[in-house]
Amino acid sequence: NKRIIIVFIILSLAIFFRFYKIHDFMIFGMDQENEMLIVKNIVSGKHFPLIGLSSSDTGTYRGPLFLYLSVIPYILFHGNPIGGAVTASLLGVIVSLLIYKIGTKMFSSSVGLVGALIYSGSFLVAYYDRQFWNPTFISFLSLLIGFLCFEVVKKKSYLLSIILIILFGISTHAHLTILIFIPLIIWTLWQIRSKISIKRLLIILIFLFITQLPLVIFDFRHNFLNSRALVNSFMTTSNSKMNSNFPDRRDLFLSTLGRFIWVPPVSDFMVESGQCKEYLPLMKNQMLFGISLLVFIFACLIYRYYRDRFNAKFDGGLYIPVSLTLITLVFITFYNHQIFQYYFSFLFPWLSILLAWCIVMLWRQRWMKYIIFPALILYLSLNIFTLLTSKYSFSYKEKIDALSFASNKVKQASYSLEALGECPRFGGQRYLAEYIIGTPIHSYMDSYFSWLYPETIKTDPKEFIVLLSMIEHHMSADLIEKWEKIKLQYILNYNIVSQARFDKIHVLILSQK
Repeated sequence: NKRIIIVFIILSLAIFFRFYKIHDFMIFGMDQENEMLIVKNIVSGKHFPLIGLSSSDTGTYRGPLFLYLSVIPYILFHGNPIGGAVTASLLGVIVSLLIYKIGTKMFSSSVGLVGALIYSGSFLVAYYDRQFWNPTFISFLSLLIGFLCFEVVKKKSYLLSIILIILFGISTHAHLTILIFIPLIIWTLWQIRSKISIKRLLIILIFLFITQLPLVIFDFRHNFLNSRALVNSFMTTSNSKMNSNFPDRRDLFLSTLGRFIWVPPVSDFMVESGQCKEYLPLMKNQMLFGISLLVFIFACLIYRYYRDRFNAKFDGGLYIPVSLTLITLVFITFYNHQIFQYYFSFLFPWLSILLAWCIVMLWRQRWMKYIIFPALILYLSLNIFTLLTSKYSFSYKEKIDALSFASNKVKQASYSLEALGECPRFGGQRYLAEYIIGTPIHSYMDSYFSWLYPETIKTDPKEFIVLLSMIEHHMSADLIEKWEKIKLQYILNYNIVSQARFDKIHVLILSQK
C-alpha cells in the first residue's frame, strides 16, 4: 500500500510537469506543421504515404508508421494541434510508470521508484515530453528495446528476440537515433546464438524486412530513391554533413546531461530548446553539472566493483544503461552531423535508472541517507521552480491569440499570410492560420509545403494580407535591420486596417491602397 501511494505521488508529479501551462510550453513548429499537413491529407483520403519524414540532412526518409499513428489524435481533436501535445504528455507519464516497472524488474522496487521520480521531475525531459513529433516515441521505445535485450539474455528466449527485432524495426520509423541500439542488439543475439540456427536467423531478418516494407515498396516505385540517398550519405562528404566538430558535440552532450538535472530558472525555452541555430550561443551552459553527473556515475560503478563486486541480483541489468552511455560517447565522438538536445531522448529514461541505481546503492550506507534525501528534495525543488518561472517566447497560445485576432478582422475574405523574422516565423503559422482563419490563397510557407496543398494556391487578387512580425532582440543587428526594412515596405505599400501586439508577435492586417 505504501508503494502504491508513492507511485501515485510520482505519477502526479509527472502529470504536473507535463500538463502545467501546456498551451505555453508545447512546441508547434515547422516539423509539427509538416506532419499535420501530411496527416490531414491521409485523413481526407487525398494521399496515403509510404514514407515518413526525411532524416536530417541525409536525404533519406524514415518509415511512415508515426504518421499513421498521428491520425488518431488528429481525428480525436478534430485537427487541433493541442491533441498532439496532450498525447505526447500522456506518453511521458506512461514512460515514468514504465521506468518504475522496468527498474523494479531489472534491479529492485527502490531503483524503480527513484528512477521514476528523477524522470518525472526533470524539467528538460518534461519539456520534450510535451512535443508531439516523430521523436516523441523514442524514450518509450528505448525503454522497451533495452528491457527486451535484458529479458532475451536472461531467459535465453528466441521468441523474445523476434519481438525485439520487430520493435527495433518499428522504432526506426520514429527517429534514427534508435540505431544506437544496434551494437547492444547484436551482442544480445550473440548471447543466445546456440538457440539461433540459420533458419531462425532468416526468420528474424524476414521480420525486420517486413517492418521496412513500406519503404521497400516506395523505393521500387521511385527508382530506389531512398536507397541511393542512403548510399550517398555515407559515400560523399558535403558541407551539410560536415557541419559539426567533436568539441561542439562533446559540449552539447555534457551540457544536456547537466540540463537533464537542472535548467536554470527564468529561462526562455525559445532559446533553451536548442532547435534554432541562431540561439545556440545563447543557451545556458550546464557543462559543469554534466561533467559532475558523469563523474558521479562512474565513481559509483568503481566503488561498487571494488567494494562488493557486482552481483546478479542487484546489478544484473546494469550493463544496459552503462553500455548505452558508452555507445553514446562513441556516437558523439565519430558522428560528424550536427546534433541537438533531443537526440539524447533515448538515453534519458536509462540515465534516470542508472542514477537511481547509484542512489539506492549509496543509500545502504547509513550516513549517505542524510545527503541523498536532501539532494533529491533540492533536485525536485529546483526543477519545480524552473517550471514555475520559465516562459516560451512566441508560444502556441500567443500564436493562437494573434491568429484569432486576424480571423475576426479578415472573416471570410481572401487573404495572404506573411511573416517576418528568423526562427520564430517557422512556427506552424500556415497550418494554424488555415485552422483558425481559413485557407490562405498564398503564404510565405508555400515554397516549403505547396506540394501538400497545390489546389489551394490561387493567383486571384487578395483582399487582405495578414502580416505576422516576429522580429525580436535575440537576432543580430544586421538581421533586425533587414526585417525592419521589409516591414517598413509593407507599411508604406499597403493600408493598415488593424493591428495588435501579442507579447512579441505584432499582427498587422493590411489591404491594398
